[in-house]
Amino acid sequence: MHYYFAPWRWDTVDQPDWPNWRSPFASGVGCVDLRSSKQQRNDGVAEGFGLFATREQEAVPDSIYLGDSLSRLIDKHTLKTEFALGENIVASDVQGFAWELMTMLADPLGVDRVKPLGAGARGMTALYCGGLVARKRVRPTDPEWQTSLVRIQEDYRKIRQRVTDGKYDVEAHQRALAVWQAKYGIEDYTVFIPAGLPDEGTRTPATDVADLFDRPDETIQTNADWEALDPKDQDSGLKIVSEDVRVENAGGAVWNAGIFEGTALSTDDHYSSVVIDNMFAPSDSFNYVGVCVRHEELASRRSNHYFGAARRSAGENSFRYYWGKILTSDTTQTTFGTGAQGTAGTDESTVRCEMDGSDIQLIIGGTLRAGPITDTSLTANLNVGIILRARSGSDNQSQLDNFNGGDIAGLTPGPAGSHMSALYQTLKPNTLLRM
Repeated sequence: MHYYFAPWRWDTVDQPDWPNWRSPFASGVGCVDLRSSKQQRNDGVAEGFGLFATREQEAVPDSIYLGDSLSRLIDKHTLKTEFALGENIVASDVQGFAWELMTMLADPLGVDRVKPLGAGARGMTALYCGGLVARKRVRPTDPEWQTSLVRIQEDYRKIRQRVTDGKYDVEAHQRALAVWQAKYGIEDYTVFIPAGLPDEGTRTPATDVADLFDRPDETIQTNADWEALDPKDQDSGLKIVSEDVRVENAGGAVWNAGIFEGTALSTDDHYSSVVIDNMFAPSDSFNYVGVCVRHEELASRRSNHYFGAARRSAGENSFRYYWGKILTSDTTQTTFGTGAQGTAGTDESTVRCEMDGSDIQLIIGGTLRAGPITDTSLTANLNVGIILRARSGSDNQSQLDNFNGGDIAGLTPGPAGSHMSALYQTLKPNTLLRM
């Protein structure tokens, strides 16, 4: 394994009608976005760095080669200059500096630097990049705690504001407090409430949203539990038909859509999955369908979210998976990775995306296909849902069924090899994670 700091590459080739940020390495096996939120939203303007793991050593412009081991010593002077750090670097090796960047040196708001790591199940904080880089249970007495606490307080402020705005359930912020209280093992939950906001107590977390689409034919917009988004303001053709969702594009225009379950979960540690019954793409098009987690509705029919999806192009008997994130300026996408996956057509395949702390993984057909990797860009977003996309062409069609999502504490054990699998075997649905 080889490690690099390098700028992200703006790709206009793989998806020409949807340019996106990608790893600049051909043999990449892992990535961590180290950019601030503003830098991530700059379409085509390369600012900041990512941490990348590769199979082979490669020559990439403006990259900093860190060596073939996490224990390799770093050049502190060079890295302090490249990352414009005013603080001195404490760590001496690659592992320590990567951890330092994502914890003590991080910006809780993500304005000037990357957001800090968030803890996952049982309060463990982890950093993944082509495998586990570092893991630690961060406690209030640790140096990493302060940036983590401020981020949580800002997440609480954000959730509570969305409650006030009517976007989340009236108890969403109180349920989030109960989750953090248990996750971090801190009895005094008021430490998570930022100055200036009242203590409104906690509520027992609720976990689980589900929809089998078992109701009469209707457009999805007419169902009260769902909201349809079409970023390019074109007819998305979303319908519930014969107990599944059928998405059709009968015209010749590009369309993009995201539909999400409007009932907020108790935490942004959650999962979303859907069964793809069928994917059909005519000779001049492709289909791109899957799920999203940490979905945040924005103005002008835009949204932020992480996604995992399957794409089938015309003439292909198999489909590729795509996974990444959308951070909206003009719907800027960063792609974590792509890869081959199975047979499309009439084969049933379940696409599931899981988010636990700052760790993301993608599971297709019951097999772990990608991850876990680490990303800290999106926090405090409590909705999950389905995403859909097609390029110009006629008669695009996909059929989806059995959408479900829920808080991590209610998740069925993941596939073998999943870093979350062993934990879930000890948990029961609709129960709060206890330390």
